[in-house]
Amino acid sequence: MDSSFLEDLAFNWSLYNNMFVQGLLIALTLATIGVPMVARNQIFKGAAISSASTLGIALALMIAQYSSVHHHTPDDIHADEWLHSDSFKTVMAVLAAVIASLVVVGRGKNQNAYEARIGWIFLFSTVAANLLVANSPHSLEEIHRVHSSSILGAVQSENILLAVVSLLTIALFVKTWRTQMLVATDPEMAGAVGVKTSRWQWAYAIWLAVCIGLSIRFSGLIFTFGMLVLPVFVARTICHSMRGVLITSPIVAVTSTLLVFMGELIPGWSTGFPSEQLTIFVIAMLLIPGTLIKRYR
Repeated sequence: MDSSFLEDLAFNWSLYNNMFVQGLLIALTLATIGVPMVARNQIFKGAAISSASTLGIALALMIAQYSSVHHHTPDDIHADEWLHSDSFKTVMAVLAAVIASLVVVGRGKNQNAYEARIGWIFLFSTVAANLLVANSPHSLEEIHRVHSSSILGAVQSENILLAVVSLLTIALFVKTWRTQMLVATDPEMAGAVGVKTSRWQWAYAIWLAVCIGLSIRFSGLIFTFGMLVLPVFVARTICHSMRGVLITSPIVAVTSTLLVFMGELIPGWSTGFPSEQLTIFVIAMLLIPGTLIKRYR
């Protein structure tokens, strides 16, 4: 291994290390917290919350643009700096996700009404996000980046926040996975054995929204929704138990992300394709042999 290769590797690491770590953390978190959602057959709930989070970012961009035009005093200028910060966009993304998640928490007695809420949130948020920034080229470009997914520009402070969220998610699921799965798959039985199902559903809805909101802000819609559901689908074709799915899903997500993102680090390995979208494509392709094997074995 010559010195030029090591120099190129070190240079690539300096450029892409934050992106590399961020992709792995998001994959680990979403592939874990997505298991109960898929177990409930509420897949498009994740899409609706993701879309609502995008609308939150669009609202943040619009508010920042409005404040730039209307500030007049030093206090206004100070507030304007906060409104233009990445932190404000992150807060708005998470807040919008939480609101959407609470609107659709549980199924209720009317399945059609539940699905109607999901569809309305998804369509309204997607269209509204684009309309809000339609007259601002810079803001429109950022919303398009969110829709297409890109982790380029990741910074260390974001990774610290994601690491905390990821560790909390793993710790909570290690401690409560049996209850989580019982509430997700058989809420009537959970209620019969004394589990406060409504409290568990509300708590899960809020934490799911926090994870989705942060992921949307840092990685975009395709990567977020893909990591939320596809690794779980793959795990279900391999495993016969929910415990196995909970273990296998994050392994699939992290391994796929690791393999694809390594191409940006190792000189000469880059495919030239967006790593975030390529990762989701790879996991989606894993479903084909897994589904065929499960069907015919």
